[in-house]
Amino acid sequence: FAWALAEAQQGHSEEERRLISKAIALEPHREEGYVVFGRALMDQGKYEEAIYFFSKASKEDPKSTDAYYYGGLAEAAQEHLQEEIKQFEKVVAISSNRAQAYAILAWDLTKQKEYREAEDFLDRALAIDAHNSQAYYNMGALRFKQGQFEESFEFYQKAIHFRPLYAAAYSELGVIRSRENRFDEAMNYFKEAIRIDPKFFAPYISLGSILKRIDQRSKGLWYQHKGEELRRQYLELPPPPHFGAHEK
Repeated sequence: FAWALAEAQQGHSEEERRLISKAIALEPHREEGYVVFGRALMDQGKYEEAIYFFSKASKEDPKSTDAYYYGGLAEAAQEHLQEEIKQFEKVVAISSNRAQAYAILAWDLTKQKEYREAEDFLDRALAIDAHNSQAYYNMGALRFKQGQFEESFEFYQKAIHFRPLYAAAYSELGVIRSRENRFDEAMNYFKEAIRIDPKFFAPYISLGSILKRIDQRSKGLWYQHKGEELRRQYLELPPPPHFGAHEK
């Protein structure tokens, strides 16, 4: 079992899946094999199949945080918000040291406008890992939704401090400065987001909007059209395992 699983984790695609299947056949009551198989399916964008194997893993070991954690990611990719929340709630109920699970759960609660509970989970995430860039980003998003824009700005800056190539965080800094009509600063942030990730559509659209407002209409239209084209391409792709724009 251990050999087959180790070999599988070094491989890819069909060969990887064959080895994991062999590992599961050798010891069908070991949850680890189901988790690894599920993760391999996620890598191929087969989220519904992955969810089935994570469920099998959790039945074999009801205290497997990996089964619930990756199950939550797979549910998120399918946009099954309530199921995603249930999975991450199980993770944090079992283990108090999974900072990323707290951060993701907080994001989901923020989307549901459960701001107080979301903040509590983000505080827990940062207490475990004070360098967790996603937790800072999510706190920035929470503060923005609460109308606390300068605090939001500071949290996005902290996210960048711990993850310098965080395109989505730069884009959000631009959004905040744009709403304050500080267009030069905003454009610099959007341009930096584009430099880091040329396929991230949001800063193109936002930059185009500013350029149109400052009488650079043709240039602004180019950026907006480019952003919409990238958005269409993004929507045609299989959904990422999680995090949406905030993990860009």
